[in-house]
Amino acid sequence: MANPLKSLASSAARRAAANRHRLPRVATSALDWAIARPNTLLGGIAYRVIGARDGAPGVNPVLSGEPTRLYIGPANYAGQGREWAAAAERGRLDTRAVNMVVDVPGMIRFAADIEVPLRVYMGSEQWQRQQLEYVRGFSHAMIESGRPLFGTLFGQDAFVEAATLAGSGVNVAMMCHGTDVRQHTRHRENHQWSPYSDRSLYSRSAERRAAEFVARLGAFNGPVFVSTPDLLDDVPFGIWCPVVVDTQRWNRGADPMERDRPVVVHSPSASSIKGSDLIEPRLRELELEGLIEYRRLEGVPWETMPDTIRDADIVLDQFRIGSYGVAACEALSAGRVVVGQVSKHVRARVEERAGMELPIVEANVETVGDVVRGLIADRDGARRTALLGERFVGRLHDGFAAAEVMSEAWLGSSALRKRPAR
Repeated sequence: MANPLKSLASSAARRAAANRHRLPRVATSALDWAIARPNTLLGGIAYRVIGARDGAPGVNPVLSGEPTRLYIGPANYAGQGREWAAAAERGRLDTRAVNMVVDVPGMIRFAADIEVPLRVYMGSEQWQRQQLEYVRGFSHAMIESGRPLFGTLFGQDAFVEAATLAGSGVNVAMMCHGTDVRQHTRHRENHQWSPYSDRSLYSRSAERRAAEFVARLGAFNGPVFVSTPDLLDDVPFGIWCPVVVDTQRWNRGADPMERDRPVVVHSPSASSIKGSDLIEPRLRELELEGLIEYRRLEGVPWETMPDTIRDADIVLDQFRIGSYGVAACEALSAGRVVVGQVSKHVRARVEERAGMELPIVEANVETVGDVVRGLIADRDGARRTALLGERFVGRLHDGFAAAEVMSEAWLGSSALRKRPAR
């Protein structure tokens, strides 16, 4: 017979995990408490509920004594930890870079050099101490989103970790990804279609945590990077380190806009943030008129996503945040026409850095239908825009720009390679 207390705890943990971003601080702390103690009864229940896998951590790559040794972890959102590491190795001389990711249930698993099960990361002091000694062998370490590199070893405090590593001669930087620093109130005041105008998405506790994190970043004695240009609104002292696309994997497909009914795709991951529910009625109207074939991308494996995007003509990105990220860059690299809502000041920042306009066709939740109609009416113009996308990615998101930023602000520019001719 099932244990009633255990069943009740499982149900509560399941509801808490599914609605973590909306929880008050005391509830979030309780969930964190359980996850940080995998060997306790409540911790064990929490790990079963969230589907955490057992297993051994990945083997640490052997270092070969390169002068610059870079360690990045533990988030690897959209595979960027691995991409920044690869960019540093490609763009610099005598550089070895390694990234680590924690295998968190429910998150897409992107390629990484070291993958650590959540239970090991949080519950194995042996692994934590061994990893600390390993990272002490690097010259530089980048901590993503304020998440600790060593689980609970230093009270889950990334800044204490940074000070400890600095005491061992490791030069530490912080990387901000988005929700870790974005201020909900400021965003909704400055963006007409901000998702945080919705009561169901605004979170006072998340905003408080972001404000506290930014305040600590302001006092941090090291470089603070942001992954997208809009985050400079929230971290004005930050340094924009562009996201990186594997341009060989995301190579150009057939010319877009050649079919009678162009294929329009949209991936509704984080649909409320992207504005999926606001744009889809307009797309369904166009489909009913026979103008487009609309494909809602759900459950597409990471491995097959490039072919899925290459088979589209138009890719709809995001319409509520006012910026762009990895998914838009991948579609641009694949030679697709990309449509999204990007704020004017963000476009200005991008143009200043890239030396060309951001080739994402502007649309908002109200105009997206008319914009797609316009692209269908001017197919030659749409194809020219798609060609500009490949050129843009080559300038700003192929990895060299990221290596350049990291080198000039942190790693040292003397080892930077000359940008290869294109």
